[in-house]
Amino acid sequence: MKRRATAVWVVMLAIGTVAPAAAQTSPRPEVKVTATNLADVQGPLNNLPNGGELQVRGLVVTDTNAFNSAPFTTLVSTVQNKPGTEVKLVGTVGGTPFEAKIERGEVKLQGLSFANQADFNAFVTGLGAQNNLRELRVQAVVNGTRMIAKFEDGRVRTEVRDGNRGSGSEHSGRDQARGDRDDRSGRGDRGDRPDRVERNDRSDRVERVERTERADRLDRPERSGRH
Repeated sequence: MKRRATAVWVVMLAIGTVAPAAAQTSPRPEVKVTATNLADVQGPLNNLPNGGELQVRGLVVTDTNAFNSAPFTTLVSTVQNKPGTEVKLVGTVGGTPFEAKIERGEVKLQGLSFANQADFNAFVTGLGAQNNLRELRVQAVVNGTRMIAKFEDGRVRTEVRDGNRGSGSEHSGRDQARGDRDDRSGRGDRGDRPDRVERNDRSDRVERVERTERADRLDRPERSGRH
């Protein structure tokens, strides 16, 4: 019995020692490369194991249109077919620093610039629709204003960087209505002031007339007594 108990205890001790080691997960594969153009990123991405992370630096992009066409859209599509994979891009676009993060169902871009709101919305809609993304988030400067656009459920929602809503937001109508009410209330306050002045003028004239009438009544007996 003692031998059996000792053997069981040794086996349990061995299992307890091995179990923590087996529970440890292997580190996430991470690859860092330097590339000057987006086309050079496709090769390292193809070789990256599923669940790995690819970090790319030194990219030089001429303009924002490059992110709405191949090879960038090809990178996005490839990531969608590699579960757990993440790609981070760092470089310049038109001389301005940019960053991009691509995951399965999600793309984030920052550092872009657009001439107007229409171009910004068209870019976000096109990029989001052609890749069937769950979420697309783009931070950009639009006609000198820092803005954020989110593409969700086939719709573009925009807001300025300080938190106020942009023209593409569903909240803009309520904000405008609130502003209109404030304007009307402001005009109402200004419009009341002449009425108050006018009422004061009328009361002053009435008071002067009453004083004149009282003075006349007092003068009449005095003059009649003299005669």
